[in-house]
Amino acid sequence: VLEGDAKERRTKALELAREAERALEAGDEGAAADLAGKALAAEPVLEAFLVLAESRLAAGEPEGAAKALEHLLELAPGGAEAPAAAKDKLEGLRELAAGLASLEQGAGGGGEKPLAAAETALSAAAKRPDPRLATRARLGLLRLHALKGDVQKALEAAQPLEKDARSWVLLDETRAYLDLGRRAAAKDAKAKAYGAARRRGQALARLKGVPDAHRREGNYLLGAAQVELGDLEKSDAAYREALKCFAAAEEAGLKTAELYESWAAAYDRLGNLIRAASLYRSAYEIRPSPERCLRAAELYLNANPSSPEALEILRRGADLYADSVEIRKKLEELSR
Repeated sequence: VLEGDAKERRTKALELAREAERALEAGDEGAAADLAGKALAAEPVLEAFLVLAESRLAAGEPEGAAKALEHLLELAPGGAEAPAAAKDKLEGLRELAAGLASLEQGAGGGGEKPLAAAETALSAAAKRPDPRLATRARLGLLRLHALKGDVQKALEAAQPLEKDARSWVLLDETRAYLDLGRRAAAKDAKAKAYGAARRRGQALARLKGVPDAHRREGNYLLGAAQVELGDLEKSDAAYREALKCFAAAEEAGLKTAELYESWAAAYDRLGNLIRAASLYRSAYEIRPSPERCLRAAELYLNANPSSPEALEILRRGADLYADSVEIRKKLEELSR
């Protein structure tokens, strides 16, 4: 009976691990982590351990994943007798976790040393035979070069991903290229980066059956890239495309201050000042700050120099931010 129970637990654990693997491949790291955790609760099989560690990396938790790699290996039986592919993936996950942790440190102002360490670890992980692990490493290298504003190296890092049509890959690429464009110095470098963001974002928008979270953020990022290209190219057509993207993002459930700020910017560039002011006000109400208060009032005043909405916003802002000299000054000017 005991032997039968043990066999049943292992079978259940392996089934759950396979489900977790499918969820991870589809880009749903939350579901993957949940399923892998259930598999480990049934029996600590190595397959579930590997998926759980990777799902934590996919969720942006490299330091937590690095600790889990050491802890969970103790729970996984037969570590010494594990298949060569599993051992290789384990080492690759360690490299990936170390690289992404160093990348976060460098992005947080840690200087060149953690970025150099990140490049070494991620370059090693990118050479591993496990295709998904190598893809995550290449995406990490893309983020690293985007952080440095190095367009050529970023494009080279992402070149092997050019035909990858998985939604989570396209989303990460779009996000990284947008960041790259904002950090690049030269206009032609910015145009390349924003053009790549638009191209990969459009590829994501064309996909069917994409997870809602990917659809929401993907539409927002594509819209943001269109605004940046509109600014570079003085293109109203790009701004109009951005409006469609932001509307699609909101329809998919995104309601963030960043969405409404970017949406307002597109309408502002097209000269629809009332709509721009209304959308920026939504951003201010979602995430109020003295700066957003002043900007919301300014947009209403651009549309109407005696705007009652601007006066209302500034009066409430003066109550909320009693120490803001700028808000009080603007309110006094308007009240004369």
